[in-house]
Amino acid sequence: MDIAHQVLPEHKLVYVVVRGKNTITDIMQYILDLPHSDGQFIESADYLIDTRHAEASGETTVAERQRLKLFVDALEPATGQAIKTATVLPSGALEYGLSRIYGAEMERSAVEYQLFDDFEKAIAWLGRPQSLVNELRLD
Repeated sequence: MDIAHQVLPEHKLVYVVVRGKNTITDIMQYILDLPHSDGQFIESADYLIDTRHAEASGETTVAERQRLKLFVDALEPATGQAIKTATVLPSGALEYGLSRIYGAEMERSAVEYQLFDDFEKAIAWLGRPQSLVNELRLD
């Protein structure tokens, strides 16, 4: 698994970088384990998940949707606060209809979720300053 993260407490943001070939399950499990594995973790933080350098896992969209429902349920903070999750996909990945699959599940959740193919647009949607790009250290 080639996944890393950075917690930015001053921005209430968790930045997750996914590289290489990982399954959706690998990525989701990594994120769900963060509260237990990182002492800086902030429960009500938003997420910026960068998959621009990830390879397709070959999973079907049906399998993705089943696992996404479990992930969304587990991701909702115990505080009941809404959190935002922006995922930046590799160029052209939005053409596969993933945004409709994720959007359908997220409508029933306290988690606001959006897929992007532009890193700067994802940061803007999260309401963070563009200067944040200079603080992200997982290249």
